[in-house]
Amino acid sequence: MNIDVPLQVLHALCAAIYTGLAALILIQSRRSMLGLLLALACVTTAVWAGSVAWFGQSPQDSLPGWLVLARGVAWNGFLMMLYRRSLQVAQARTQLLVTLALLAGLLLAATPLVDWMSEELTAGFSFGLLLRMGIAIANILVIENLYFNSEEEDRWKLRLLCIPLGSIFVYDVVLYADAVLFHRVSPVLFVGRASLSIIVAPLIGLAVARKRVLDVHLFVSRSVVFQSASLVASG
Repeated sequence: MNIDVPLQVLHALCAAIYTGLAALILIQSRRSMLGLLLALACVTTAVWAGSVAWFGQSPQDSLPGWLVLARGVAWNGFLMMLYRRSLQVAQARTQLLVTLALLAGLLLAATPLVDWMSEELTAGFSFGLLLRMGIAIANILVIENLYFNSEEEDRWKLRLLCIPLGSIFVYDVVLYADAVLFHRVSPVLFVGRASLSIIVAPLIGLAVARKRVLDVHLFVSRSVVFQSASLVASG
């Protein structure tokens, strides 16, 4: 079965949808920093999807493989900013957030070198896949802390954002775990990621249209922090 046509069509559609979503966010957010970061994440997603549609047969190579990590880092930047702004006492964690942002930037910058090293040192295995999976897991942890540390009455505001973004990054983990296990990226799973991104886009748009999703307050739950730390340590 030739999947090149659905791959290109779905990713082109995904690029168009997230470009429109970025425009909607810029209109609704009135150019706030959080809104700009969300728009940047959508634009990065659109550019990644467009690059996959353009390159077609080698979506994991060269530019598309680099842009998918940029997409994860861009969403991480938005989620971390939302988390920081939602905390009632955020000053004590500023250094941690800066450190995580610098780490994400370092991973993004190191990807081409790591991919080259993986090609030189191993056969059929890419450390670049592990980096991409690591970014996806980091985003899942931020979403988990954002949702479960929010006040009970604020959680309904976050569902429209946490559910679609959580779905995207859980799917990323499955895709990359499968690739590491079988030493190749599943074409079916790869095409399915574009489909999932298209399906959840309206939920993100609805969350932005309601605006109140960005106005939440958090408390720090020790149990959630411990669970997140345990997942990182075990992974």
